[in-house]
Amino acid sequence: MSELTPVRQLARHVCRCEGGRIPQEERQKARLRMLDVLGCAFGGAEAPGNRELLELLRQKEGPQKATVWVHGGALAMEDAALMNSVSCRSYDFEVMTPAHLYACIVPTALAVGQAHGRSLTQVLDALVLATDVCARVGKASGLDAPKGFDPAGTSTLLGAVTAAGRLMRLGEEQQLFAYGHSLNMMCGSFENMWAGCTSFKFNQGWAAWCGIFAAKLALIGWTAPTDPLQGRAGYYALYTSGGCARPEHLTQGLGERFYDMVIHKPYPSCRFNHSAIQCALALRGRYEIKPEQVQAVRMYLPAWQTGLFVCAPFAPRPEFAQGSALFNLRFNTACALTYGQVLPHLFTPRVILDPKLAELARRVDIAPLPGEDPHQGRMEILLADGRSLCHALDFVKGDVPGNEMTDEEFAEKYWYNVNFNGRVEKDQADRVLALCRRGTSARDLECLMEQMVCKEA
Repeated sequence: MSELTPVRQLARHVCRCEGGRIPQEERQKARLRMLDVLGCAFGGAEAPGNRELLELLRQKEGPQKATVWVHGGALAMEDAALMNSVSCRSYDFEVMTPAHLYACIVPTALAVGQAHGRSLTQVLDALVLATDVCARVGKASGLDAPKGFDPAGTSTLLGAVTAAGRLMRLGEEQQLFAYGHSLNMMCGSFENMWAGCTSFKFNQGWAAWCGIFAAKLALIGWTAPTDPLQGRAGYYALYTSGGCARPEHLTQGLGERFYDMVIHKPYPSCRFNHSAIQCALALRGRYEIKPEQVQAVRMYLPAWQTGLFVCAPFAPRPEFAQGSALFNLRFNTACALTYGQVLPHLFTPRVILDPKLAELARRVDIAPLPGEDPHQGRMEILLADGRSLCHALDFVKGDVPGNEMTDEEFAEKYWYNVNFNGRVEKDQADRVLALCRRGTSARDLECLMEQMVCKEA
């Protein structure tokens, strides 16, 4: 008899967990996150590089089974999942785990669900299970990402193959092999963020594609490693620094307790920029600061963050200015102080290449928080009149639990993305909102996909 390893137990859980055992509270979380991701797809669909990627995918031959959001038309389900995932991630604005899970699993689950005629409730269940598996795998390792690998292309793939396998109704052995195939497909580097290039948004899209294809390989009988997590050259050996330090998280309360791991994003750009954005907005609002008054800014961060790509000097590249800004703390601080907001409409060449904003960004210094400082971040601003202003954060907005966004704030963000797109009709956006909140059937899923296409497309 096969050994009942943790990964086999996870595969059994994904295949056998009955819908009635999934709490409504978890489904409601999935509904809200699905809405957030779909809103970000509206907002990000026309971002630089996206139409070119769509044309490349349209050149492929194959069955047309899943809708391309906003732009319209259909592609093979893995290609549609990739394209839609890229749209969601284009401004780094979507609800996420530390590995951008939801920009991957929502497009994956909706594409596979649509292609296989599943209900919207079944899609929600797949999202809950994918979150459960990824949160367990992450918590068992301490959530680290060493050696420059981007978790959006490694651990996120485990979520994609969970959602795809559930909706494609893989058996236990097939699901186990699908996890094994996903190990061979993991990839992705943080060099994309250091370089500020278009490919930053590809990794979780590729994970969506690979998750579906891994499930397809398992369905046609291809075998794969049966311990892709804890094997000698498995996920923990390759993609974490401490290995599976707390293996009890993999199976503890499986099927009774559904693990969760989420970050709400009130601002676009990398999450590591958000403490600086929040501090800058608070100081600007409290003291009515004008950019020309600012002589110097110092942002204190947890010491481990000060060596990350967001702390690099601000040196925008005209060929893709957006990438230079999304992953740069100095730009985001200067943007918050100049405009009093940080939202996708400001990530344009006109704003990013503005010499005055670049000069303000150069005045931003970054330093580690003292070891005894319990805050998530602290900003000090020195004004030309000699005043020194300070703001410290106990929580970064969107951290869960502690400082999560409200349902109203999620709705406000959704409507911002709808309006930012400029081609989404209000009635259409209302229907997407209603279906995300209350839809259950296969017809509801089909209607949702119909509403995700702009009429001019």
